[in-house]
Amino acid sequence: MFYPNVFQIDWRRCPILVHDRLGVLGKLGIGIDSFERIERMVETPSFRKSLSRLRKEALWNSTKAKAARDLGLSSLGFKKWPPGGPNCYSINVDSNFRAHLHHDRATGSWTAETIDDHKAMGHG
Repeated sequence: MFYPNVFQIDWRRCPILVHDRLGVLGKLGIGIDSFERIERMVETPSFRKSLSRLRKEALWNSTKAKAARDLGLSSLGFKKWPPGGPNCYSINVDSNFRAHLHHDRATGSWTAETIDDHKAMGHG
């Protein structure tokens, strides 16, 4: 360890190098994703309908603006969401609402698919 106290490191801002010359991560089904920001996001018609029903348009626009700047912001709570599939991620809209996003690895595009309160989204 080169850093005296590893518990004070902001790991979201620290470069992490992974050397997996034997391919162990792949054999274990462990993938590594790295996203700095989401610059373009498409919203499905059902997402727009839910957004309107929930009256969260202003909060969602703020969330998108933050995500376009830096996904490492703790207020976004950006994380992988395995129950949604291999390319699904979850992001905070506010303290009670989350949105699920799909990342298309081939094109690099993002799609907002669902939005609702934490419990309805399966976050408990």
